[in-house]
Amino acid sequence: MIDSLMPAAAAEACAVALYSLPLLAFLAARSTRKTSLTRLALDLPFFVALDLLGIVLLAWVVPLEIAILVSRPAWLAAVGAVVVRRRRAGRHVARRPLALSWRVLVAVFSSAILALAISTSLSRHYVIWDRYWHGPLVTAIGMQKIPFVNVLEHSAKWRYHYAGNVFAAVFRALSFDVISSNRALSIAHDVAFGLTASSLALLMLGSGQRKGALAALGGAAILLCGPIPFVAGVSDPLFGFMHLNFLTISFRPHVSVAAVLMVGFIGAVTANPLGRPGAAREPVLGQLLAIAALMSLTDEISLAVLDVALATAWLSYPGVLGVGRARGVAFLVALAAMSLLPSVLLGGSLAPGGPVEKLAWVAAQVPSTDHLHANLTFPSEAARKGLLSDLLPFIVGGAGIALVVASRPSRALFALLLFAVTVTVVCAMFATHIQVNGESTVEAQRFLVAPFFAVFVIALLVLPRVPLGGVASIVVVGSIALPAFFSLYWMISSVPDRLASEKLGANPDIREIYSVNCRTSAGATLGEKPSAMYIELHAYYMYATCRPIFTPGGNDPPWPTKIFAITDPATQVRAVERDVLSTGAVATAICRADDAAPHDPMCTRLLKQRASCRRAGLRFLQCPLTRADESAILGH
Repeated sequence: MIDSLMPAAAAEACAVALYSLPLLAFLAARSTRKTSLTRLALDLPFFVALDLLGIVLLAWVVPLEIAILVSRPAWLAAVGAVVVRRRRAGRHVARRPLALSWRVLVAVFSSAILALAISTSLSRHYVIWDRYWHGPLVTAIGMQKIPFVNVLEHSAKWRYHYAGNVFAAVFRALSFDVISSNRALSIAHDVAFGLTASSLALLMLGSGQRKGALAALGGAAILLCGPIPFVAGVSDPLFGFMHLNFLTISFRPHVSVAAVLMVGFIGAVTANPLGRPGAAREPVLGQLLAIAALMSLTDEISLAVLDVALATAWLSYPGVLGVGRARGVAFLVALAAMSLLPSVLLGGSLAPGGPVEKLAWVAAQVPSTDHLHANLTFPSEAARKGLLSDLLPFIVGGAGIALVVASRPSRALFALLLFAVTVTVVCAMFATHIQVNGESTVEAQRFLVAPFFAVFVIALLVLPRVPLGGVASIVVVGSIALPAFFSLYWMISSVPDRLASEKLGANPDIREIYSVNCRTSAGATLGEKPSAMYIELHAYYMYATCRPIFTPGGNDPPWPTKIFAITDPATQVRAVERDVLSTGAVATAICRADDAAPHDPMCTRLLKQRASCRRAGLRFLQCPLTRADESAILGH
């Protein structure tokens, strides 16, 4: 049996290998001796976009888990066909590029390892940022087609930027359902961080950075971007007021995937302006369209701002796209369509019934990221200080880019400065003026993800244009090193206390959430469809992270999407009665198999009739639940 042959650690390795094989084949098939490092860098996010888009489109026809499993041999077959066709045409493919030296490989792998170390320092030890919802959700969508249905609301279509959940589902399916969805979410975060750092390190080396160590550090440092907290008393120590460090917010599943895509988007924007004089233009239009299509299902806010910034930069310097004006206009129209249609057609956040019900433009304020501080309103001194503290990293980084442009003036570099400034200004305006669903707090941070990448990626890529040690280079490096220092200090000094309640050992119900073998412990199997059932409180999280379910849930007003599971026995029984028992069918109840553990009233009753229950792995029992059981619990 696969569960006995493949423990969770081996299943993880299998999943990562099965994900990586098509990626390596894709890179090899597109590589020739003349392939540039910039092209290789852009191919990493290009593959991520094409792969997830292909899976999502397949999931329109077949359940997601099947789409994932079909996608791997389909990739290999498609790449093989391309290689054969090109060789018959006499074109060289699958050859190591001359630019890919050992020095480059060491720098790129070093950057990836640093990124993995940053990610795993939190991803394998804590259960943070809505994992109580995303874990069961990843499991539940495995055997669903698009449009997906929320694990907590199976009577309604789920409209959400779900690419991060699909990315995690990829690793769960490729482990053959051995690993839990929570471990899959952590793997997805780790892989996204590794790909982001690798792509940025390659971009830096491709843009002329000769110091491999600086490229390795730069690729990983982008993942530690955040505020430079210097205004005492305005916000919590080591935090900005209206945004957090990127490492923290990246644990929302879609954000880490968006990081890979944004590095690809911005790398494509910089490829031609930073190209060597006389070099062939980099063909970036296909990459931009694919990345935009997936970002429409990932981070539509950041994508909209990047689109506006690209149009602004193109008006300043049409060569940014590497095509003439007429094709440039046509491309920008196509990019706008690709930024909108996938979300509308494939059940994303912009589809009818999405989570955003109302947008309002309000008077300028600095919204708080938590409920411990009130919003800061202008023209108070606290608001000015809070805004300056939040925007300081972007101001310093933008100043560094401006100094580079001043020392090496050109329309191409000015266009990149204009791109970074546009992203920052537009996002700052949105963050301080837009009210989502009538709630001005907490959500402002969504508008400040794009500037992390627009400013700092461009700053790192223009760095080789000035001598190291000069004022411009010091400002650029400082704008990235300071936030990274504060984020690292936050990890060391604050995380143990701040995240104590989310640490694995803090809750006995989730102590083994990352190490569990779902096939052995919960009886998970490929192809299992979610169904409405009753789940004992202390069994809920472990079972739902291994096997697909539907269960009642509640929302967090003013947001309509249900994200909180309701494990109260009476509420669950009423939901099961409505969804299953009212149809005349017998429902299922999940109880812990441990006789020594205290059970809730429903499982206490059902386990007295243990003969009718059957094993659901080593940890759980699956018992039939009838109207008589419902009446006994509800007192009918």
